[in-house]
Amino acid sequence: MDFDSGILSKLANALVDYLNTFAKLPPKDQLAAVLPVVKWVAVGLGVVVSAMISVVFWLHRRSARHAIEFAKEKVGLDAKISILDKANKELSEEKARLLVRCPVKVSENLAKELRDGNFERASLQATDFLKIGAPGIATIHRHLAEEALGRIEDGEAGLEAARLHALGWLAADPQSSAARSMVDAITDRMNRAPPDEADEAQGDYAELIRALERKADDFAALWSLGRREFIAGDYRVARLVLERAVRVGIKSPGPATPEVIECRIDAGRAALWSGDSGGCETHLSVLARQLEGATRASPALRADFTIMQANFLQYKGLYAQAIRTVDKVLNQMSAEKPEHKLGLFFQRASALHRVGRYGEAEAALRDLLPLEEKIRGAEHPDTLTTRYTIAQCLLMQGRAAEAEVALRDLLPLQEKIRGAEHPDTLTTRYTIAQCLLEQGRAAEAEAELRDLLPLQEKIMGAEHPETLSVRYNIARSLLDQGRAAEAEAALRDLLPLEETVLGAEHPETLATRYNIARSLLDQGRAAEAEPLLTEALARAPATFGAEHEKTGRCHFLWVRCLDQLGRHGEAGPHLAEAERLFAPLTPEHSYRRDLTAYLAEREASAVPVGA
Repeated sequence: MDFDSGILSKLANALVDYLNTFAKLPPKDQLAAVLPVVKWVAVGLGVVVSAMISVVFWLHRRSARHAIEFAKEKVGLDAKISILDKANKELSEEKARLLVRCPVKVSENLAKELRDGNFERASLQATDFLKIGAPGIATIHRHLAEEALGRIEDGEAGLEAARLHALGWLAADPQSSAARSMVDAITDRMNRAPPDEADEAQGDYAELIRALERKADDFAALWSLGRREFIAGDYRVARLVLERAVRVGIKSPGPATPEVIECRIDAGRAALWSGDSGGCETHLSVLARQLEGATRASPALRADFTIMQANFLQYKGLYAQAIRTVDKVLNQMSAEKPEHKLGLFFQRASALHRVGRYGEAEAALRDLLPLEEKIRGAEHPDTLTTRYTIAQCLLMQGRAAEAEVALRDLLPLQEKIRGAEHPDTLTTRYTIAQCLLEQGRAAEAEAELRDLLPLQEKIMGAEHPETLSVRYNIARSLLDQGRAAEAEAALRDLLPLEETVLGAEHPETLATRYNIARSLLDQGRAAEAEPLLTEALARAPATFGAEHEKTGRCHFLWVRCLDQLGRHGEAGPHLAEAERLFAPLTPEHSYRRDLTAYLAEREASAVPVGA
């Protein structure tokens, strides 16, 4: 800003006049004149100094606060940098792992090593890759094999693709019995004669295949083909085709339509019969939700769902729950026609048989058989199944000779209607072998079971529950022939599979455990048998039922164990319980025969023996 020079001159003159006037004053007056000025200057200086001190303190506090905030931010940034460093390290390690697993990278490395003549390094890299990647490769090939097998309209090309993927699965997991079983099943299917279209049934089948060739998402064709595969006993293919039909049906005609619900019931049943209980359980869960909200579901549909539920519960060994489930629905359907309830009647009788109420089961099945013959026909597969289950009831009551006659009469019919390699036909052959065992013809039973086992593994799979039952009864036949060490080895090989496939609490798994104990007792190794039998006795009432003869069997084996250990005084209550539980069985039943023979041996010996 510019100031006028006149103003400055006037100010200077005024200051000079003031100083001249001040100089003329006496000292006393000069002091009086200066003191106010000094006072105000001191006050001003005080204000300035105070303000400066306040500013300094403010700056100090601000600096300290910023330092604390900076320190906090530094700690946070250090933590984030540490996390980023760790993540970067993990990413680097994962990249290295992925590169080891990456087929392209491995292939490049192998090619380089081979070019350089490093054959051993190439082999090591290839082996390491397979060790790491084999589970994933096996899973991929399994999925693709099942996908190809389910594309039933692709014919021989589809089967060849399925076979190659199944071989890939087996190559990645050479110990997989499931992979080997799939290879065998596919090969067997490839070797079958092509459909004869002159035959009405086979002509219909060929027409359905053509419908799928025209339209791959033809729900009706997929459903019909899946059902035909199930009836033919190829449960693996039936499951894959029916699950494909369900996926198509969800889109159209819709997930909650009666036909898609029925198709899902068929898919769940096929999953269970092919040994995939997890798949069946998934379908049951979906169906339960759908039917809960379906107010207009037909009685036949609800009956089919309940039959599937009962099948699943029996597979899991929950026989009493299966009976309760069926009884509840039968009460709700009391006014319905008998043809809607035939399957429910059968499931109830089957579960009664499983819980040891053989007389009731036989009576119920004999009441059911005329109805089935009238409504379904004498040669209908379900009618034949009822005849088979009646024979099973006879067998479990100790009437093995009657059961054998009934089964040998049934077998030719099954071979004619179902085929020699149909699962139902194989099951009848298996039960005939059980009849031989019950009649003390263990060597004949063993021969029959060993002939049956390869077929069972090929048709049903090496880990299917029915295949495991064949292996179990081979071990039983060895025990009955006095070959306890062989039986023990066979049962110990079987037990882990049963625990995996059926579950540790399943009745058949517990039966294997107590038969291992029996094999040890037969070898005089009671101390080793004791913990197995202690566990079996504790579990038997809940697993088999407190009144079941297999619970009595556990008591009987415990008596033998106590006798071998010299603890004869403890055996009395268990012997009495075994006698009570065996009382309803016929004298010809193997359990009664074993008990009678053991009591005679006890009585003849001065010191009771256990072997």
